Amino acid sequence: MRKYVDAFRAAGLEPWMYFSIWDRNQGIASGSVSRADIDFIKAQLTELLDGTYGTIPVLVFDGWAWQAGHRQIPYGEIREHIKTMQPNILIVDINGHSEPWEQDILFYEGPLGVTAPSNNTYANCQGQTITGGWFWHPSTPTATPLSVSSIVDRHLKVLEPVH
Repeated sequence: MRKYVDAFRAAGLEPWMYFSIWDRNQGIASGSVSRADIDFIKAQLTELLDGTYGTIPVLVFDGWAWQAGHRQIPYGEIREHIKTMQPNILIVDINGHSEPWEQDILFYEGPLGVTAPSNNTYANCQGQTITGGWFWHPSTPTATPLSVSSIVDRHLKVLEPVH
């Protein structure tokens, strides 16, 4: 993490952090969440956000709403824990909502460039995979990343004005 945040800041960029609540390696998934799992999640977030890496402007959650559920892993408790360490951090939850619900920034994602609708008035960001899958796990097939030029072309298309 140190190399990551230092590299971003050296390039004049603010480092966002990504955190998957759904953790296949730890067995944290829908229907099996324990208090020990919640404590484990909070300990990991403490390690990332306690100030060791400075101010982090945005934290992106994945696997929460669609895999583990906001009721199984108490969103309010986790959010409060984060805000005690980084009070100004903005939270993004990859949940497919088109209006803010327990998050500060909407997230649009998709392998084909799913983008915010042209009439959107909420703060939002965009995410896309650069391979045939979203994450690594032993059960996930390997995929060849897109070329740099393909990635750049895709992002330039996202930036084109909508008519």
